[in-house]
Amino acid sequence: MDRQRYLQHIGFAGIPKPDLLTLQQLHRGHMLKVPFENLSIIYHQGIHLEEEALFSKIVEHNRGGFCYELNRLFALLLKDIGFDVHFISGEIRARDGSFGPPFDHMALMVALDQPYLVDVGFGDSFLTPLKVSTAEQQPQSTGTFHLEQEGDIYYLERRNGDQRSHAKTLYRFSLQKR
Repeated sequence: MDRQRYLQHIGFAGIPKPDLLTLQQLHRGHMLKVPFENLSIIYHQGIHLEEEALFSKIVEHNRGGFCYELNRLFALLLKDIGFDVHFISGEIRARDGSFGPPFDHMALMVALDQPYLVDVGFGDSFLTPLKVSTAEQQPQSTGTFHLEQEGDIYYLERRNGDQRSHAKTLYRFSLQKR
């Protein structure tokens, strides 16, 4: 992977370091530049998760992708910079309140001073990484995010507007490395 070209593609101009500020800037840049899309699935073009294929599609051909593609390439970039990152399995919440199967969604966990949920592959998402903490609301321009926890399972919730608005559960996940 051409790290510098990828960084340029997502608008990162500094010297990347494995710290929170860099992670926030990379995540935000990726979310604002690279779209979530599933055209390759719709048009039966095949999904290729090899590094070279992902880099070509997303960076060289200015395309987007779905969670497995976007988060895999982003994880490779983060590892190349020196971040401690691993994949996690998510289960998307359906309109009827049920959850999809394990591995319905793939996100990332990055360990810094504490774990951070990183997800550049969810269309209805946060712009910068979220602390894996149930103790606080995490406001962003796309809504206010909060994590609820039941045992080993976390539920990602978002509120739009004020804190009295109804929370929408987006997906659930565990911290188990995948």
